[in-house]
Amino acid sequence: MIPLLLAAVGAGLSTLLLDRSAGGAAPEGKALPEGKGPSPAQVPPVASSPDAARVVVLPKPGKPETAARIRDLAGNFDKVWTDVTKQPAPMPPPAKLIALAQAAAEQSGFGAFLNGNVGSYQCPLKKGQPAQSTAYYDCVEHEDSSPDARGGGNVTYKVPFRQYKDGTTPDGKSRTAKEAGAWDFLTSITVKPFPALPELLAGDLLGYARKQYGQHYYEGFNLSPEGMTAYAPTISKLIAGGVPVRKAGETPETVAGRIAFYAAAMARSLPELTAALGYDSAPVNVPADLLIPWKPSYQARPAPKAIA
Repeated sequence: MIPLLLAAVGAGLSTLLLDRSAGGAAPEGKALPEGKGPSPAQVPPVASSPDAARVVVLPKPGKPETAARIRDLAGNFDKVWTDVTKQPAPMPPPAKLIALAQAAAEQSGFGAFLNGNVGSYQCPLKKGQPAQSTAYYDCVEHEDSSPDARGGGNVTYKVPFRQYKDGTTPDGKSRTAKEAGAWDFLTSITVKPFPALPELLAGDLLGYARKQYGQHYYEGFNLSPEGMTAYAPTISKLIAGGVPVRKAGETPETVAGRIAFYAAAMARSLPELTAALGYDSAPVNVPADLLIPWKPSYQARPAPKAIA
């Protein structure tokens, strides 16, 4: 898939539970509709842990219908986990929670987007040729976006995304549409083209977000000066560890801000995910600043167009 992108941030990311794409082009890597998902209107219940660098994320129930979608997707992850990773089922809780948190950041509605497109995956494109459907997904146009290298708002465009259907996945197994979407998503983040199994198993949320940016899974959104200040601890940590600066006009601070933006979108879903799965606390490592309530003003806005 292509670099996915956190779909449009239109109505503001104060709600974060919809999604992205895999094995083909990815929104922003692949841009999906933004501003959809669980609302972090209040500070999630967090208790200090003995390790000052970590926090304990406690469950906070969301809407019953969202919890049902979360459990359904988690169940499909368990069904395909061994086929994809060759590891015993069920999928370990830390890995499951990180994968579900990414689904939240992708704003795909935990599989509601395009009949199971958990990762907002786009269809592979070859120059001069239309997108090709397969035995387990069709290709439909959807909006995506890409960040301004200079730090402004995102540029939007339309690309073909994967819409899953009942069929046979490349491993030769017959699956339902939702199972095929789960298989495609887990294959992309554990095997190829975006392998991050060690980070998943460790429950390392920030390490996972950093690795997936480095692997072009997503391009993300730029933070405003206010957002850069809000996530300063995480941004400093990312810069100290090194971040990939790929385009003219980018800086380590800008790139670290995009990673922090995405990681925070994942982190804010943790209380609701933890409650839906019945965990006493989230079995993951997450920096405390990523759990603060989201403000639309944290996202950079497009520069005003010059008047001729």
